Amino acid sequence: MTAQEVRALADGTRIIVLWSGGNGPHEYRLVQGAFGMQYACPPAHVDRPHLRERNPLEFIGSEQWQTKVWLAGSSPTGEEQR
Repeated sequence: MTAQEVRALADGTRIIVLWSGGNGPHEYRLVQGAFGMQYACPPAHVDRPHLRERNPLEFIGSEQWQTKVWLAGSSPTGEEQR
């Protein structure tokens, strides 16, 4: 997904993130911060306000060094997983 597509997602959307440093892919919930920043929140931390905003979603893109985001249940290329 592009950064713009991620910004259009609703709070609580299940996403998969492959971080720019190569960590992942891991499943998260997308959460909206107080100032418009979006964060990747581990499912276990969704109900824990002090842990929700620990993983800012920045540097999203398709280049090798960028963070990659896709919807849970789909592949990084956008094709549905079976």
